[in-house]
Amino acid sequence: MINDNLISPFIMEEARLRVDAKPKIHRDEVTVVAHSFYDSATDLRVLFKLRGLFSYFRTTSLTPDKIINCSSYNTVYHSPYGNN
Repeated sequence: MINDNLISPFIMEEARLRVDAKPKIHRDEVTVVAHSFYDSATDLRVLFKLRGLFSYFRTTSLTPDKIINCSSYNTVYHSPYGNN
């Protein structure tokens, strides 16, 4: 089971997410946007954690109920063709 997601900030920015990849330990002042990504379509901000040199965020597997009722959850999805 995969519990962590490693993804390039470049790929996230290509998906039109706002990415702040600079870890908090390298900042003089920490703000709410520090070391996170933000999706303006869903107003979702996800904070990164740091393991060694890698930024990551925790996830869980979808349950069958969540898959069946996926339309009731905010979903971050950006079409590479700009049609979302």
